[in-house]
Amino acid sequence: MVPLFDPGPIEHPDIPIHLAAVNPTMCRFVGEVADGLRPHPVCTPRYIRDVMLPAMRAGAAAAGRSPALSVAMKPLICAAPDEATLAARVRDVRARVAFYASTPGYRAAFEVHGLGDLAAELAVLSRAQRWEEMPPRITDEVLHTYAVVGTYAEIGRKLVERYRGLVTDVEFSIPAATQSERGILRELVREIRRETA
Repeated sequence: MVPLFDPGPIEHPDIPIHLAAVNPTMCRFVGEVADGLRPHPVCTPRYIRDVMLPAMRAGAAAAGRSPALSVAMKPLICAAPDEATLAARVRDVRARVAFYASTPGYRAAFEVHGLGDLAAELAVLSRAQRWEEMPPRITDEVLHTYAVVGTYAEIGRKLVERYRGLVTDVEFSIPAATQSERGILRELVREIRRETA
Protein backbone atom coordinates (compact mmCIF):
# COMPACT_ATOMS: atom_id res chain seq x y z
CA MET A 1 0.00 0.00 0.00
CA VAL A 2 1.18 3.52 -0.72
CA PRO A 3 2.53 4.92 2.60
CA LEU A 4 0.23 7.93 2.34
CA PHE A 5 -2.83 5.65 2.68
CA ASP A 6 -1.37 3.05 5.07
CA PRO A 7 -3.02 3.50 8.50
CA GLY A 8 -0.51 1.15 10.13
CA PRO A 9 -1.30 -1.87 12.32
CA ILE A 10 -4.76 -2.09 13.81
CA GLU A 11 -5.66 -3.24 17.30
CA HIS A 12 -7.62 -6.31 16.12
CA PRO A 13 -6.00 -7.59 12.91
CA ASP A 14 -7.67 -11.04 12.87
CA ILE A 15 -11.14 -10.04 11.74
CA PRO A 16 -13.35 -13.06 11.01
CA ILE A 17 -14.55 -13.28 7.42
CA HIS A 18 -18.13 -14.53 7.00
CA LEU A 19 -19.61 -15.17 3.58
CA ALA A 20 -23.28 -15.02 2.68
CA ALA A 21 -24.65 -18.12 1.00
CA VAL A 22 -27.79 -19.96 0.01
CA ASN A 23 -26.87 -22.73 -2.41
CA PRO A 24 -24.60 -25.71 -1.63
CA THR A 25 -21.71 -24.65 -3.88
CA MET A 26 -21.27 -21.38 -2.03
CA CYS A 27 -21.67 -23.16 1.33
CA ARG A 28 -18.87 -25.53 0.35
CA PHE A 29 -16.72 -22.54 -0.58
CA VAL A 30 -17.41 -21.03 2.85
CA GLY A 31 -16.06 -24.20 4.44
CA GLU A 32 -12.94 -24.05 2.29
CA VAL A 33 -11.92 -20.44 2.91
CA ALA A 34 -14.06 -18.50 5.41
CA ASP A 35 -14.50 -18.23 9.16
CA GLY A 36 -18.27 -18.33 9.04
CA LEU A 37 -21.46 -18.71 7.07
CA ARG A 38 -24.25 -16.12 6.81
CA PRO A 39 -27.42 -17.85 5.60
CA HIS A 40 -29.98 -15.68 3.83
CA PRO A 41 -33.16 -15.07 5.88
CA VAL A 42 -35.03 -17.42 3.54
CA CYS A 43 -32.93 -20.36 4.77
CA THR A 44 -35.04 -22.44 7.14
CA PRO A 45 -33.67 -24.55 9.99
CA ARG A 46 -34.27 -27.67 7.89
CA TYR A 47 -32.43 -26.20 4.91
CA ILE A 48 -29.52 -25.09 7.10
CA ARG A 49 -29.30 -28.51 8.79
CA ASP A 50 -29.82 -30.73 5.74
CA VAL A 51 -28.18 -28.74 2.94
CA MET A 52 -26.01 -25.85 4.09
CA LEU A 53 -24.11 -27.32 7.03
CA PRO A 54 -23.19 -30.59 5.26
CA ALA A 55 -21.89 -28.63 2.25
CA MET A 56 -19.94 -26.25 4.48
CA ARG A 57 -18.43 -29.14 6.44
CA ALA A 58 -17.50 -30.95 3.22
CA GLY A 59 -15.68 -27.85 2.04
CA ALA A 60 -13.83 -27.57 5.34
CA ALA A 61 -12.85 -31.24 5.19
CA ALA A 62 -11.62 -30.91 1.59
CA ALA A 63 -9.44 -27.96 2.63
CA GLY A 64 -8.17 -29.70 5.77
CA ARG A 65 -9.86 -27.12 7.99
CA SER A 66 -11.91 -27.47 11.17
CA PRO A 67 -15.65 -27.81 10.44
CA ALA A 68 -16.41 -25.75 13.57
CA LEU A 69 -17.22 -22.51 11.75
CA SER A 70 -19.59 -19.76 12.84
CA VAL A 71 -23.10 -19.57 11.43
CA ALA A 72 -24.51 -16.07 11.87
CA MET A 73 -28.13 -15.59 10.84
CA LYS A 74 -30.51 -12.68 10.56
CA PRO A 75 -33.81 -14.57 10.25
CA LEU A 76 -36.99 -13.19 8.81
CA ILE A 77 -38.93 -11.97 11.84
CA CYS A 78 -42.44 -10.66 12.23
CA ALA A 79 -42.90 -9.23 15.72
CA ALA A 80 -45.16 -6.69 17.36
CA PRO A 81 -46.22 -5.61 20.84
CA ASP A 82 -49.68 -7.20 20.55
CA GLU A 83 -51.74 -9.57 18.38
CA ALA A 84 -53.59 -6.79 16.52
CA THR A 85 -50.38 -5.06 15.44
CA LEU A 86 -48.84 -8.44 14.63
CA ALA A 87 -51.70 -9.28 12.25
CA ALA A 88 -51.04 -6.09 10.30
CA ARG A 89 -47.30 -6.81 10.05
CA VAL A 90 -47.92 -10.37 8.86
CA ARG A 91 -49.21 -9.02 5.55
CA ASP A 92 -45.85 -7.40 4.83
CA VAL A 93 -43.94 -10.54 5.74
CA ARG A 94 -46.13 -12.65 3.43
CA ALA A 95 -45.10 -10.29 0.63
CA ARG A 96 -41.42 -10.75 1.48
CA VAL A 97 -41.72 -14.54 1.54
CA ALA A 98 -43.53 -14.42 -1.81
CA PHE A 99 -40.80 -12.23 -3.30
CA TYR A 100 -38.04 -14.51 -1.98
CA ALA A 101 -39.85 -17.55 -3.37
CA SER A 102 -40.03 -15.89 -6.79
CA THR A 103 -36.26 -15.34 -6.87
CA PRO A 104 -34.45 -18.12 -8.80
CA GLY A 105 -31.34 -17.92 -6.61
CA TYR A 106 -33.38 -18.94 -3.55
CA ARG A 107 -35.32 -21.76 -5.24
CA ALA A 108 -33.41 -24.54 -3.48
CA ALA A 109 -34.56 -23.26 -0.07
CA PHE A 110 -38.17 -23.74 -1.23
CA GLU A 111 -37.66 -27.03 -3.08
CA VAL A 112 -36.35 -28.70 0.08
CA HIS A 113 -39.83 -28.16 1.57
CA GLY A 114 -41.64 -29.41 -1.55
CA LEU A 115 -42.52 -25.85 -2.59
CA GLY A 116 -40.79 -25.78 -5.98
CA ASP A 117 -44.10 -25.45 -7.83
CA LEU A 118 -45.13 -22.51 -5.65
CA ALA A 119 -41.78 -20.84 -6.29
CA ALA A 120 -42.19 -21.34 -10.05
CA GLU A 121 -45.72 -19.89 -9.95
CA LEU A 122 -44.53 -16.87 -7.98
CA ALA A 123 -41.63 -16.35 -10.40
CA VAL A 124 -44.13 -16.10 -13.27
CA LEU A 125 -46.20 -13.55 -11.35
CA SER A 126 -43.08 -11.58 -10.47
CA ARG A 127 -41.93 -11.39 -14.09
CA ALA A 128 -45.40 -10.15 -15.02
CA GLN A 129 -45.18 -7.60 -12.16
CA ARG A 130 -48.41 -8.93 -10.66
CA TRP A 131 -47.15 -8.14 -7.15
CA GLU A 132 -50.53 -7.97 -5.41
CA GLU A 133 -51.35 -11.54 -6.46
CA MET A 134 -48.27 -12.99 -4.80
CA PRO A 135 -48.76 -12.61 -1.01
CA PRO A 136 -52.13 -14.42 -0.90
CA ARG A 137 -50.36 -17.55 -2.20
CA ILE A 138 -48.28 -17.68 1.00
CA THR A 139 -50.37 -19.81 3.36
CA ASP A 140 -49.97 -19.68 7.13
CA GLU A 141 -47.97 -22.91 6.95
CA VAL A 142 -45.55 -21.46 4.40
CA LEU A 143 -45.34 -18.18 6.33
CA HIS A 144 -44.36 -19.96 9.55
CA THR A 145 -41.87 -22.15 7.68
CA TYR A 146 -39.88 -19.11 6.57
CA ALA A 147 -40.59 -16.49 9.24
CA VAL A 148 -40.50 -16.38 13.02
CA VAL A 149 -43.82 -14.79 13.99
CA GLY A 150 -44.84 -13.67 17.46
CA THR A 151 -45.51 -10.90 19.90
CA TYR A 152 -42.61 -9.31 21.74
CA ALA A 153 -43.41 -11.59 24.69
CA GLU A 154 -43.04 -14.70 22.45
CA ILE A 155 -40.45 -13.87 19.83
CA GLY A 156 -37.31 -14.43 21.93
CA ARG A 157 -38.34 -17.94 22.97
CA LYS A 158 -39.37 -18.76 19.39
CA LEU A 159 -36.01 -17.62 18.01
CA VAL A 160 -34.11 -19.73 20.52
CA GLU A 161 -36.28 -22.81 19.90
CA ARG A 162 -35.97 -22.47 16.13
CA TYR A 163 -32.21 -21.92 15.83
CA ARG A 164 -30.68 -23.55 18.92
CA GLY A 165 -27.88 -25.87 17.83
CA LEU A 166 -27.92 -24.61 14.24
CA VAL A 167 -26.53 -21.10 14.42
CA THR A 168 -23.86 -19.60 16.63
CA ASP A 169 -25.14 -16.03 16.37
CA VAL A 170 -28.53 -14.52 15.62
CA GLU A 171 -29.34 -10.94 14.68
CA PHE A 172 -32.72 -9.34 14.37
CA SER A 173 -34.21 -5.96 13.75
CA ILE A 174 -37.54 -4.88 15.15
CA PRO A 175 -38.79 -1.31 14.79
CA ALA A 176 -38.33 0.61 18.03
CA ALA A 177 -39.55 4.19 17.81
CA THR A 178 -40.06 4.96 21.49
CA GLN A 179 -37.99 4.66 24.65
CA SER A 180 -40.43 2.03 25.88
CA GLU A 181 -39.96 -0.07 22.71
CA ARG A 182 -36.17 0.24 23.01
CA GLY A 183 -36.48 -1.05 26.58
CA ILE A 184 -38.51 -4.01 25.34
CA LEU A 185 -35.81 -4.80 22.80
CA ARG A 186 -33.07 -4.60 25.43
CA GLU A 187 -35.02 -7.07 27.57
CA LEU A 188 -35.53 -9.31 24.54
CA VAL A 189 -31.78 -9.41 23.94
CA ARG A 190 -31.18 -10.24 27.62
CA GLU A 191 -33.79 -13.02 27.44
CA ILE A 192 -32.16 -14.60 24.38
CA ARG A 193 -28.73 -14.41 26.00
CA ARG A 194 -30.07 -16.08 29.17
CA GLU A 195 -31.66 -18.87 27.13
CA THR A 196 -28.49 -19.54 25.15
CA ALA A 197 -25.89 -19.15 27.91
